[in-house]
Amino acid sequence: MKLKHAYAVLALGAMAGMVHAQDADKASVTLWGVADVNYGVTTNVAGKGTQVAAGQGGMYGSRLGVNGKSAKMANGLRAIFSAEGAVNPPYPSAFNFNRYAFVGLEGDFGRLRLGTTMRPYDDTAWNYEALDSMAFSLGPVSSWRAFGANTKAIRYNTNDLGNKTVLDMFLSAGGVAGKSSAGTRYGAQVTTTLGVTDVLAYYERSNDADGKQTQTTQGWNDSTGNVLALMTRTNIDNVKLYAGVHRYGAPDAAPTDPTRTQIWHVGASVQATTDLNLKLGYYALSHAGHGVTKAGAKTFAAAAQYNLGFAWVYAVAGHLANEANGTVDITGANGAQPKGSSQNGLKVGLTYVF
Repeated sequence: MKLKHAYAVLALGAMAGMVHAQDADKASVTLWGVADVNYGVTTNVAGKGTQVAAGQGGMYGSRLGVNGKSAKMANGLRAIFSAEGAVNPPYPSAFNFNRYAFVGLEGDFGRLRLGTTMRPYDDTAWNYEALDSMAFSLGPVSSWRAFGANTKAIRYNTNDLGNKTVLDMFLSAGGVAGKSSAGTRYGAQVTTTLGVTDVLAYYERSNDADGKQTQTTQGWNDSTGNVLALMTRTNIDNVKLYAGVHRYGAPDAAPTDPTRTQIWHVGASVQATTDLNLKLGYYALSHAGHGVTKAGAKTFAAAAQYNLGFAWVYAVAGHLANEANGTVDITGANGAQPKGSSQNGLKVGLTYVF
């Protein structure tokens, strides 16, 4: 598989689908993977000084997967399966299929998957942000998606309904006896194209063990509550312009301690040459709740990717500034920094897709 073709596949968000295209009517099983390793320098880590460290996922998260499909039947249906798990090359640990492990059917009706799947947002939202996981930023998209897969899930997406419009929705059952809503998570996403602009709209609700949206853990990327997102990508020749807003909240939280987080981002990418892509991104975050005085932070980041023909090399640099009560660090973790502190970061890495 040529690297440029691999990049096109990733850019379409198809890693969780059938990554290596085969004859459309034949049965196939495909093993694929992404290996990403980087080294970075970050200043003022937890207020203690500069840190040099190895990491992964600077361009794409490292992972290993296997996808399969049956031959297409006379009625146009075929069976599909996928198993995919994250790996961490610098710090190897036990491997399991923690992202996707499902069986399903696909055909003219769309695609139905049963088992463990990521959210629709996980598959597509990164393609609507200039830097995504490359950003030394607040992790406005990538950190939230890192919540992991939905187990015990049903996920269905339509085919193109016209004008590149796709509806993608899921339900993850809680499995709590006597409490049908306890521990459940469900959501829907619509993507469409309006002229030169691609649009993504997403809604999700996550319930706690009592079937409520209380956000029981402190932090801006909490695990229970409402999620609303609207993102756009405008395509003008070799330039892409990005903008989006992400809002998280807990309607069932105590009235005296509401929890809400809002993140805005804008950015741009330029295909400077056939092999060189340049990116810029700006993020602004505000958070309140769990007894925490309203806090915020802002980040600016720039990145470059270069296609070597057999792998990509990349570099990303960023600056994060917390407001007076802000304690976010440059990786997106909340509460890791002294209040009002700032950080700078630089990392370089290599990504290989097979």
